[in-house]
Order: sequence, then structure tokens, then C-alpha cells
Amino acid sequence: MKAAILAAAALALLAWQGPAFAQSAADFAGGLEEALGHLKALEDNLDDGDAESALIHATHPIAELYDAMKPQLAAADRSLDARVQAALTQLGDRTSGVSRSDAQAAIEEAKDIVEEARRTVVGPELSGDPAFKIDLAKGLLETSIAEYGEAVENGAITNLPEFQDGSAFVWRAEQITMTLGSEGAGLSSAYDRVNAAYARTDSPAAVESATNDLMDEMDGILDAKIAFAGGLEEALGHFKALEDNLDDGDAESALIHATHP
Repeated sequence: MKAAILAAAALALLAWQGPAFAQSAADFAGGLEEALGHLKALEDNLDDGDAESALIHATHPIAELYDAMKPQLAAADRSLDARVQAALTQLGDRTSGVSRSDAQAAIEEAKDIVEEARRTVVGPELSGDPAFKIDLAKGLLETSIAEYGEAVENGAITNLPEFQDGSAFVWRAEQITMTLGSEGAGLSSAYDRVNAAYARTDSPAAVESATNDLMDEMDGILDAKIAFAGGLEEALGHFKALEDNLDDGDAESALIHATHP
């Protein structure tokens, strides 16, 4: 909840870029993160020689994600929109029946254009906001729960593409949180528990529980940041009171506010 609140606050601060941006940046960025997850699953399947599964993941970004992202892309840069559409549409053909190196070249181009779309539509300031990053990671993890639930039954994988989607979204969420430095690194054990549950093909309920525990730890990071930021704001309040007392020649009150922080 607090991740969503902080992310919404960050969006509000950047609302000068336009109402559409402020309302849709989180959803747009979430689509980009899912696209990167699909690209990871595509790479893994190509490495394993599973051409059929690779093709499924190569087509998921254009089939499942592009339509939702198009309005923001077109509003920001029509040329970029056309290039994103072309790159995602061609990804299946460019990674099927070709050498592994040629396929990787197409994947790297897709990654590059995803990052260009992020810079253009979301922007570096919001993209770098820790609360926004955690919100994105949690969105991926919530989606991974649903994907896993559709993929595993009685300890067996019944839908491999959905299973791989869930795993790739967990991977991408971890990549995002690792950019938070020591705080992100502190989540490694929680991620290990989720990944271990995938490796054992635990029940969907067990995977959901482990993933929820991970998201609770993310909220703990935000709780600490909120408390720290609150302390800084109170310190600034004391500085203002100190200035006012000095201006009024009230040395006694000024000293009190000088020592409060």
C-alpha cells in the first residue's frame, strides 16, 4: 500500500509533464518490465534449444503488451511508437530459424528500444525513484503469482510458457530491487526462497505465500524510508522556527529549536 502511495506521490510531482503521463506512467513502465521478462524467457529457451517455447515468448510482448502501451508512445513520439511496434512485431521472425548470435542481436535491439521508450515516456527522474522501483517490482511479483497459479497443478508444470513467465517476472523484479543498493541486496534471501519454491514446483499457495513475504519485506524498506524522510522534514521545520526566533531576537527559544534536531 505504501509503495503505491509513494509512487502516486512521485507521479503527482511530475504531473507537469501532462495528465496522461501522470495517470499512466506506472502502467506503462510495468508493461516495459513485463516485456523485459519475456525477453529473458526468450533467451533462456533459445539457450535450451526450445524453439517452440522461444517463439511463444518472442510474440508475447506484441500480443499482450503493445496495445496498452501504444497511446502513451504515440503521444510522446510517433516515430518511436512505430519503431517499438516494428521491433516487437519482427522479434519472432528475427529469433526463429537463425543463428543464436543473430537472435541475440535482435533481442538486444528490443531491449534498447524498451529502454528508449522508458526514457521518453517515463523519464529518468521517476524511473530512478526508489518507491517507484519497488512499486514496479511488486507489480511484477503480483503478476508472477497469477502466472504460477495457471502453470502448476499437483506439483507438475501443466503450462510451461506461463511457468516461465512467472519465473521471468520474479527475475526481473529482483533485477529492479538490486538497483536499490544495500537495501535491495537485503532482499536476496527472500528472493532465494521464492526461486527455490519454483524449482521444487511447490503448490501455488506456497509460492504465493513466499512471494507475499517478499513483498512484505519490500514494504519494510519503504517504512524505513518514510520514517527517515519524516525526520528530515521535522528537522527543516525546526530550522524554520530557529530562523523566526533569531529574527525576533528570542535567543532562548532559538536555542531550543537549534537543539531539537
